[in-house]
Amino acid sequence: MPVQTPDKSDYTLIINSDFSDFADKLSSLGYKTHLLNSNICLDKPVCKHADMQFIALKSKTFVLPESNSVTEFLSLHNIDFELTERAGKFYPRDVLCNGKEIGDKFFCNTKTIDKKILDFALKSGLQIIHVNQGYTGCSTLKVSDNSIITSDKSIYEAAVKNKVEALLISEGFIKLEGYNHGFIGGCSGNINNELIIFCGSLENHPDKNRIRNFIKERKLSILEFSFELTDIGGIGVIHI
Repeated sequence: MPVQTPDKSDYTLIINSDFSDFADKLSSLGYKTHLLNSNICLDKPVCKHADMQFIALKSKTFVLPESNSVTEFLSLHNIDFELTERAGKFYPRDVLCNGKEIGDKFFCNTKTIDKKILDFALKSGLQIIHVNQGYTGCSTLKVSDNSIITSDKSIYEAAVKNKVEALLISEGFIKLEGYNHGFIGGCSGNINNELIIFCGSLENHPDKNRIRNFIKERKLSILEFSFELTDIGGIGVIHI
């Protein structure tokens, strides 16, 4: 299947600044990118991760205090945002922004997500799906408004229970410096429900064919790169 190229004029991809070479590859393909710097409150291996620093939910973006490269970008483009509580280096204070919006549902650990985010999701009419995994956003790849890929059993079971199509894959096989392995949400990004971009190649993942087929069956294209699949904190998408 040829790679679909969604209209690139109305969004910017937010990329961990430690992976500027990857951002350059995306820029060479015509994508607008913005490099994400450290949040001093977070632990070093994840301090530049988009899925730890902010979450775009419906009409509002929620951002951790001290995430200056995010707030400066949003302010420059007159995008409405709200600050969460101040994060901490370790769980559960590091997962304040870690949730995933899937269609009319919001998957999160309701005990660890920032209260402002949870309240906003409720007021916006989203169905709250509680999962035990605090790193919900990191652990979940949104494929469509009714389908996900995850290696986390609690997320998978919650999805199936709530009639969201889900593919459960093997844990691991994704590089993340400082940890035993990374996660599927952290090595990917959903672009306008048309394209899934992976930071690296699925080729060495034992579920590569299942992952690719699951995505293609839902009429999305896939963009991979010829290096080791790597968790960079996800590919953030901010519409401007």
